[in-house]
Amino acid sequence: MKRKDLPLDLLTQDALNDREPVNQQIYRLLRKAIVNCRIQPGATLSEKEVSEIFGVSRQPVREAFIKLGEVRLLKVRPQRATIVPKIVIKQVLDSRFIREAIETSVVAQAAKDMTDETLEKLRETLETQKRIVANKDVAGFLASDDVFHSQIAEGIDCLAAWTAIEDLKAHMDRTRYLTLGEISPLDNLLTQHQTIFQALEARDEAGAVKAMSEHLRQLGSTLWQVSKNYPDWFE
Repeated sequence: MKRKDLPLDLLTQDALNDREPVNQQIYRLLRKAIVNCRIQPGATLSEKEVSEIFGVSRQPVREAFIKLGEVRLLKVRPQRATIVPKIVIKQVLDSRFIREAIETSVVAQAAKDMTDETLEKLRETLETQKRIVANKDVAGFLASDDVFHSQIAEGIDCLAAWTAIEDLKAHMDRTRYLTLGEISPLDNLLTQHQTIFQALEARDEAGAVKAMSEHLRQLGSTLWQVSKNYPDWFE
């Protein structure tokens, strides 16, 4: 990938702040660009080029590359080009399976223990999602989707469950981004979130588990279509 092809609106020195470590910020910005396919599967990155764009030394970039390698969003090869790997269908399916196992357990507990305060947070997130859907903002919905699911885990005082999910769903996120809007209409996903919320509000454990499971299993039915639409990005 040539420098002019990098998403410079995301990867600039101005995107960094003084409130958190530089390596963590670079990791987050690169992860977002890869997940949103602004940096496409098969692209190559170099520590030197990225460090020049951010105006930092190569060390924080190297640390960000290593962390991205750990979640399989980069294939770091010493003395050779670092590659954004193609999306591996088996990894996506494995991630979806594990995520469903975790999140159905979380939502079952949430149906019993959810506080009114957390329900209000979820209600506000759904209102935000209504505006996002009206604006057809795919990237905004993907971010808000993470907020919705993390709030459920937070509601049972188990953010560790969401942290575990975040660490394994990188390839799943790339596929989700490609399906949003066309293959998976945003208003359908909003309706699924509302169904989950209604079950939680009613303290309906079985209903909440069923709604969450159906919501997460939708990716399986859309994965094959998106892999046909973008064959060069999958293996």
